[in-house]
Amino acid sequence: MPAGDLPDRMRGEFARDERVRVTIENDQAEDWDALIAEIGAFRKANPHPVDAAEAVARIRILRDEWK
Repeated sequence: MPAGDLPDRMRGEFARDERVRVTIENDQAEDWDALIAEIGAFRKANPHPVDAAEAVARIRILRDEWK
């Protein structure tokens, strides 16, 4: 969905760029141990969380490189 179609509470910085599309998935885990391991591996690989503004800046840089 276009970021501008998201509810206000979910838009943040993404609403400023209609070319950014957001996919929201609702994936119910059947194997909770695997899900917890996957989350743990992600956090280990990405120890520093990124806020919305930084995420948008990174997306825009990648988008501009692909032009």
